[in-house]
Amino acid sequence: MDITLIILSSTFVVLLFTYIFYFYYLKPYSYFDKINIPGPKPKFIVGNLWDTVYVRRHLCLTDHVKKYGKIFGLYYGRKPIIHVADPDIAYEILVKQSENFINRIDLVPTSNRPVGLIDARDVTWKHARESLTPLFSPNKLKAMSHFANEASSNLLEKVLHKIDNDDDTINVRELFYSTAMDMSLSSLFGVKPNEEKKIELQTHINNFMGGLKKPIAALFIALPKASRPLRVLFNYKQVKAIVKLATMLRKIVTTRRRELDQGLSTRTDMLKLVIEAEHKEKISDFDIVQHCLTFLIGGYDTTASSLTFIAFALATNPDVQDKVIEEIDQYCPDEDNLNYNDIQKLDYLEMTINEAFRYFSAGYINLREAKSDCVINGVQFPKGVGIAIAVKAIHEDPDIWENPDKFDPQRFSADQKSKRHPCHFLPFSDGPRKCIGNRLGMMNLKLILVRLLQQVKFEVASQTENPLPTIVIFTAIPENPVILKVVRRV
Repeated sequence: MDITLIILSSTFVVLLFTYIFYFYYLKPYSYFDKINIPGPKPKFIVGNLWDTVYVRRHLCLTDHVKKYGKIFGLYYGRKPIIHVADPDIAYEILVKQSENFINRIDLVPTSNRPVGLIDARDVTWKHARESLTPLFSPNKLKAMSHFANEASSNLLEKVLHKIDNDDDTINVRELFYSTAMDMSLSSLFGVKPNEEKKIELQTHINNFMGGLKKPIAALFIALPKASRPLRVLFNYKQVKAIVKLATMLRKIVTTRRRELDQGLSTRTDMLKLVIEAEHKEKISDFDIVQHCLTFLIGGYDTTASSLTFIAFALATNPDVQDKVIEEIDQYCPDEDNLNYNDIQKLDYLEMTINEAFRYFSAGYINLREAKSDCVINGVQFPKGVGIAIAVKAIHEDPDIWENPDKFDPQRFSADQKSKRHPCHFLPFSDGPRKCIGNRLGMMNLKLILVRLLQQVKFEVASQTENPLPTIVIFTAIPENPVILKVVRRV
C-alpha cells in the first residue's frame, strides 16, 4: 500500500478520534464556565458523580454551598446540572415560572426504565396528573384510612409479642419495611398476599433498588445511551426485578378489573379508583401498571424510611416523644376507633413529622429541566439544562434555620410557619409537580405512629448508631439496620 495513503488514513483516524473525544467528552465540561456558574472540577466521563462515594452524594450538598455559594454546577456524566440552594430562585422554578420547568430532567433514557407520573413529560404528565389528582381528595383518603389502621394494628401486635417474649431490642427498619409492604399492597391494590408472595415482592423491589446503589449505576447516567446494555451486563438482577414486578402488577390489575366488572368487590383502594378514573379519562392498562409501579416503589420505600427516621428521632429526643404521647392521650385515647378526623387534631405530632422531614431530608433534591432560555435573579438557565433544587442544603442552611443540627419540632408551630418562605421547607417539592401522594403519606404516618405510641415508646439501645448513617437510592434512607429498644408505656 502506498505510504502516503497509509499516513493520510492514519491522520484522518487520529483527527476523527480527537474531534469525537473533544466534542463528546471535553467540550461539555466547559458549559458552566460559559455561564459563570462555579463548581468542582469534573472528572473524565463521570463528571462529578464520583466526587464522593456515589451513594453518599447527598452529603456533599451543604459542603458545596459553603464552598461555591447557593448556585453551583455539577456534571452528572456529561450532563450539566445547575444546583439551586437559593429559596427565591427555587420558588421561581417550582412555582412562579413552573411552566418553563414543568419537566424532570431525564438522567437515564426513559425507554430503559418504567415511566409513571414521576417521569412523564409535558402533555402526558398533565393528562396523568389531572386524572389522578381527584384520587387523593380528603374524602377518598378517609375511605382508605382503614388500611393504615389495619396495618398498624398488625404492627403493634408484632411489637407487643416481641416485648412480651423479652425481645424488646428491635430492628425497626426491618419491621417498618414489612409493615409498609402490607399497607402498600392493601391500600393500593386491595391485596392481602401470603407471606411467601410478600417476600417475593419485597425481593424484587430490593433487587431493583439495590441495583441503584451499586457504583456501576453512576455509569448509567454518565453513559445514558449505553445504559441498557450496561444494565443487562452488570445489573441483570435489577432488569429482571422490573420485569417481574410489572408482570405481577399486570396480573393484579387484570384480576381487580374482573372483580369490579362482576361486582365482586366493594372495597375502596387506589387501584379501584384508578380503574374508575380510566372509564372517564381513558387511561390505558399500560399506564395503569406504570402508575401502580410508581406508587408501589415510591410509597413503600418512603413510608418505611420515614417511619424509621421518626422512630429514631423520638428515641433520641425523649422530651419530644413525651409531648407527642401527651397529645395523643388527649385527642386519641380510644385505641379501637382511630379515624381520619381524630388525627387532624394532632398538631404537635405533625410538627414532629415535619421536623423529621427537614432533619433527615430524604428527598434531598428536586430535579427539573429548562424548556427555554431564561434568567432568574441574574442566573442564566439555558434551554435544556438540568436543574436540581438542593433541598438538603436548604433544610440545613443556618441562615434559614437556627441551629439546624438540633431536632426541634417548634420550628413548625403555626407562628413559625406563617413567617417562613414557601421554599424554606420542601419535603414534597412545591408547585404543580408537588408530590401527589403527600397527604396520603402524612395520613398513613400519623395513623401508624398514633397506634404504636398509644401503647409503646421508643428508646435508645446499646446497638443504636447515632448519628444515623444514610445512603441514597431514590431518596436518602438508613444505611444499616436501625436498632431501638421498644417498651410498653407505664
